[in-house]
Amino acid sequence: MPIVIETFREFVERQGCPYFQTNQGVLFENGAHSDGQQYHRDPPEDERPRLAAKGRFFKAVIEHEEKMFEAAKTRALNAGNAYMVNPTVSPGVGPETVEQLKQGKARIESLREQLAKIQLLFETQPDEAAKIQRREEQERFNSQARSRQRDVLNEILKIEV
Repeated sequence: MPIVIETFREFVERQGCPYFQTNQGVLFENGAHSDGQQYHRDPPEDERPRLAAKGRFFKAVIEHEEKMFEAAKTRALNAGNAYMVNPTVSPGVGPETVEQLKQGKARIESLREQLAKIQLLFETQPDEAAKIQRREEQERFNSQARSRQRDVLNEILKIEV
């Protein structure tokens, strides 16, 4: 694999998908990751490692969205309760807050569905050792089938009228 020297911004543009900053670096929806500075890695070519990387992205985003949702909900409840105690101290909360929380919930549910699909694909995706074993078994079978076919063809050639 060739070494490509590019800025983080160029890497982001080349990946062409959402990304998320974590303590361990930057995770991309397609499975790529970066340190956010100069070390970038494209998504794994093999399906199973790529699905694992995509799963890490969605888990990190879901964790962040859930924290943000809970914080927003707590702020709204606190503001509403403060208004109930003393309307002159707090402006309270309006119906737009309910709508924003519903949108946040829908976003989290959508992310969870995407993660579940990735996890299902990951679980049904054979690992590399199993793929190699199946490939070798298929090659043996094909070799034996060709040998049998060769024998049949030789028998046919021997038949003269």
